Amino acid sequence: MESLPAIALGLMLAATPFASHAHDHATGVVKERMDTMKAMSDAMKALRPLMDQPQIDAAKALPLAEKVRDLSGKTVSLFPAGSDGGTSEALPDVWRKPDDFADAARNSTTQAVAMVEAIKAGDSAASLKAFARTAKSCKDCHGDFKKAD
Repeated sequence: MESLPAIALGLMLAATPFASHAHDHATGVVKERMDTMKAMSDAMKALRPLMDQPQIDAAKALPLAEKVRDLSGKTVSLFPAGSDGGTSEALPDVWRKPDDFADAARNSTTQAVAMVEAIKAGDSAASLKAFARTAKSCKDCHGDFKKAD
């Protein structure tokens, strides 16, 4: 169990891009989705140290987890047809395989919902596991649908 936090952190960091100049030049829905993904990444990074505590501080963790849940639910709508190219970091498979992309996005939301529920229940072990599954779902989606950093 001791390696679970390290695995979760590694998955989270691998799934989150570092600051990119592409964000500086993005506009419209591309900028909105980049900003949304950055906000989710920031929330996951802020959650990470809270997951190491013997007892989750729900007052701190819950708003961050809810942010991840709420923003992840917008993912599919942030990739409308014609929003590829330019500064977009999305791979063409987002639009070529929209059902697969939607499934991956829904999985991230499902995992984030489970994380919120575990935090609400005050179950630290379940919260950590749900955090790790949420981070993995982000990594998996980025692996299939985002250009490599």
